[in-house]
Amino acid sequence: MTVALPHPLARPGRPDPRWRMLSPGVRVCTAAMLVFAMMAMMGCATIRHLVGPFAPSREQVGICTWMGCKQGAVSFSVDDGRTICREEMERAGFRGTYYYDGASTEPWFAAYSASGHEVGSHLRDHVKNCTRPPKGFPNLTAETLKKTPYTDEEVRAFRRDQIEPNIAAIEAGTGMPVLSMAWPCGSTDAGRMAAAAYYFLGSRGNHDPWDSNLTWVQDVNAATPAEFQNLNAANHYDQTFVDRAASEGTWAIVTSHEVCEGIGYIGSRRDALWVAPVRDVLKYILVRNAVQFDTFSRSRDVISFDVIHTMRLFQRQTVDGTRLAPIEFDNPVTVKVRLEDAAEVSGVQVDGAGVSYTVTDTPEGLRFVLFDASLNVRRHVRVMLQTRQAVRGRPAGAPPASSFGGTVPRVAGIV
Repeated sequence: MTVALPHPLARPGRPDPRWRMLSPGVRVCTAAMLVFAMMAMMGCATIRHLVGPFAPSREQVGICTWMGCKQGAVSFSVDDGRTICREEMERAGFRGTYYYDGASTEPWFAAYSASGHEVGSHLRDHVKNCTRPPKGFPNLTAETLKKTPYTDEEVRAFRRDQIEPNIAAIEAGTGMPVLSMAWPCGSTDAGRMAAAAYYFLGSRGNHDPWDSNLTWVQDVNAATPAEFQNLNAANHYDQTFVDRAASEGTWAIVTSHEVCEGIGYIGSRRDALWVAPVRDVLKYILVRNAVQFDTFSRSRDVISFDVIHTMRLFQRQTVDGTRLAPIEFDNPVTVKVRLEDAAEVSGVQVDGAGVSYTVTDTPEGLRFVLFDASLNVRRHVRVMLQTRQAVRGRPAGAPPASSFGGTVPRVAGIV
């Protein structure tokens, strides 16, 4: 059964033929049961993107919800063009997102970007956006915000005046497309979100009671966010958000303006949490929700299948039609393959080349082999197997089953 779902990059509100030309289109998810697809909001995370002859209740292969099959995800973001916290984040072992407002190419863009940090958009004029509350302020809900009225000319003007000068300045310094944005003072509406969708994979929200009062965004994000162009985020560091990401399998985004609080604690939870810039998590979610498997087979000696994602190149363009650098979805995701009780892994190949892998035993007694792969082209995967008895009988001094790794940690859960 094949179910077509609206692509998460589709602009909110009214359909627009021009956007449909720019959009990667629709995401096609294959499910064994329609009810499972209906449960998966804007994706197939609930059913783990399964196709093939095996029963959906006994999952054989899928994509981990988060990179490395971690229990949740966290992003640390710094607003207003501030350059604080870089040393603290790098010492803690992760990278963050810096949101810049203005239209000048700053010297720090290149160095921060080269070190793995994201430089994102905070629009050209921070004050102008803050002093323009959404229509219906201060009593909006998530649903009424999406219905705030706007005109096509308002969208074009916002793109031309607030977004394009800002991203041009950033991209001139980093040499990379700007993938995410943060709303100054959390102030947005349906028209501004429509404008943002022409350029960004997602836009971070902010609960500012004085200028926007979008109370619901003070929360973690589901594995597939309800609204990509107004992502939930903590408006200051709160450890409970980090802990919830681990315990609930969600994505916490921390907002900072002047302090580096919480970085040490976030770093200490990297055993359970994937900590990455906002752009990296957005790309992972979109690829994860667009993966298709087929030609799955399992024998005593090998598990094999093909896998690819269906995300198309996101070709951005300006109001006047000038093409900007496209956004490519060549980022790796973590593939998980179920192992039978008696099987041990002797190697994993992707398109004939050996790759590093990890075998995990869950507390529930299930076993998976995990490995990372970019799925922007069709990949053929082979997991080579041998019985546990054969592994135990390996002669003394013989090499391990795989020269590409194969540790066997016990994990809290595979998601």
